[in-house]
This record gives sequence, structure tokens and C-alpha cells, in this order.
Amino acid sequence: MRACFLIFFCLSIGFNLLGQNALREAELLSQEREYAASSERLLAFIEAHPERKYDLGRAWSLHSFNLLEQGKNEQARSANEKSFELRRQLRSPAITENYLRSAQIDMQVKRYGDALAAAEQGMQMLIENPRVYADLNLYAAKALHKLNRRQEADDYFSTARDVLLIEVGTMDQAYAQLLYQGALMQEERKAYAEAFTLLATAFYAAKAPLFRTRMLLKAHQMYQLR
Repeated sequence: MRACFLIFFCLSIGFNLLGQNALREAELLSQEREYAASSERLLAFIEAHPERKYDLGRAWSLHSFNLLEQGKNEQARSANEKSFELRRQLRSPAITENYLRSAQIDMQVKRYGDALAAAEQGMQMLIENPRVYADLNLYAAKALHKLNRRQEADDYFSTARDVLLIEVGTMDQAYAQLLYQGALMQEERKAYAEAFTLLATAFYAAKAPLFRTRMLLKAHQMYQLR
């Protein structure tokens, strides 16, 4: 009996590790912008493990991100809803990622009021990841900017910036990306001097060579316009 239990226990751990490895592989592919390949692995995992609700929530969430990055907005929304429902059943704090994804999708399809509502709902939940909290504030800022509520947009952007400064510091790609988004908002307002300042700071914070080049070119453009 003890031997059977030990075999069952070892097999359970083995299957769990295989599943975790599959999800990690999909995450790495997504980080490398191999979105289709990542989603292929995620959908295979979802089909093979219908009982693993927590991991299914992760898989559908990442699949939603992959679809959004490929411009498949409504498919991304559908995948996000499936993750949403699983996490709601489990009362998982990771559901804040789903509110963030909803805001991202709504911004993409120019439903700015819905994007703001999703971001603000996400901020009312228990948030374990400060970077998700920063992103929720950023998307609230972007939505408010599009709704011409500039002071509120600036307040949310400042909160996002403060959170990332505490969480990752000034020399991190996430901080550079946040400043770049802020610069784009300032450019739309024709506040070119403010946009230049944000881009110059983003350039020094950025790690990826292509992103640094983009910052440099954009900063030069803003410098000429200011």
C-alpha cells in the first residue's frame, strides 16, 4: 500500500512539473514575441489538463495577451473572459490581471470609458503584484487622456511612475516603457518639451538596443518641435 501511494505521489509531482514547464515555455515564447507558437502550447495544455483550474486561468490569460499582441481583439476578449471566470471561481487575486487585460483591449478598440472602468475596478481588488497596480494606473491615465480629463490622467500617471520607481528603480525596461507611454500622451497634447524630457529619461532607463534607438529618434523629433 505504501509503495502504491509513493508511486502515485511521484507521478502526481511529475505531471505537475510537466504542466508548469509547458506554461513556462509558453511564457518565454511570448516574451520573445513568438505569440502564435506560445498560444499553440497553451491551447494544447488547456486541452490536456481540464481539471487544473488555477493553471488554466494562467493559460487563458497569457493566450489573451498573445491574441491582443496579434491584433485579434475580440478573440483576446473571449480568452480573457474564460480566464476571468476561472479566477473568479477560485477567488484568485490574479484576477487583477484580467481587469488590466480588459482595459488594454478596450483601449485598443477605442472604448475609453470602458477601459477606465476596467482599470478602476482592478484597482479596487487585492493586488499582490505592484507592477500590475502600476499598469492599471497607467491605463486609467491613458483612458482619461483620451477622454480629455488631463489632470486626472496626470495624477494616475504620477502614481504609476511612483510605484515603478519603488518597485524596479530608474534603470529598468518597465520604467522606460512607462515613460515612453507618458511621452506619447504629452506629444498628443503638443507638449513637446515635456515629451522630450520623458523620452530622454526613458532612453537611459531602456535596456533593449532597438527600444533605445526608438527613444533617441523620438526624442530628437520632440526636440525639434518644442
